[in-house]
Amino acid sequence: MAFFEWQDDMSVGDVLIDSDHRALIAIINELHDMLETKINHRALADLFRELVTYTQYHFSREESVMQACHFPDFADHMREHGGFTQFIYDMRNKLARTVDKATLEEILDYLKAWLSHHILVNDAAYKPFIEGSSEVGPAAEKFGPGLAVVRGDEEGAAFSDTAKPRLLFC
Repeated sequence: MAFFEWQDDMSVGDVLIDSDHRALIAIINELHDMLETKINHRALADLFRELVTYTQYHFSREESVMQACHFPDFADHMREHGGFTQFIYDMRNKLARTVDKATLEEILDYLKAWLSHHILVNDAAYKPFIEGSSEVGPAAEKFGPGLAVVRGDEEGAAFSDTAKPRLLFC
C-alpha cells in the first residue's frame, strides 16, 4: 500500500489539475519509499528539484485557472502556494547541508498533511467556479499536459515505465 493515495473526492473537476495533484502524490510516495529503503542523496536531490519545478509549473496552471474563472479567494490561495513553495525551498536547502531520517519524516508528514488539506479544502473551494466555465480549459491547457502524464504516472501515459521522464527542466 502506498504512503499516500489519490481518492476520487480529491478531484477539483479539471483533468489537468487533478493530474498535477496525482503527480505530487507520486513524488511524495517516492520520497517515502526512499526513506523506507535507503536514502540515495543524488535521487533525493533530484526529487527536490522535481518538487521545485512542480510548484512553479502546477501553481502557475492552478492560478491561471483561478483567474480565468474569477475565483474570489485567489489572493489567499496564492499566499498558500507561496508558503508551500517556501517550505520546499527551505527543506531543499536544509537537506543540501545534511540528510537525516527525522528531517525526511518531518517533510513527508508536512507534504501529506498540507496536500490533503489543500486539495480537499482550499482547492475544493474553487471547484464550483470552474465547473461549466468555458475559460478554464484553455487556461489550464496552456501549461501542457498534466504532470502525472509528463512523469509517466498515469495510465495511458505517453511514456513507458522504463523511460519515465522527470520534471527536471528547471
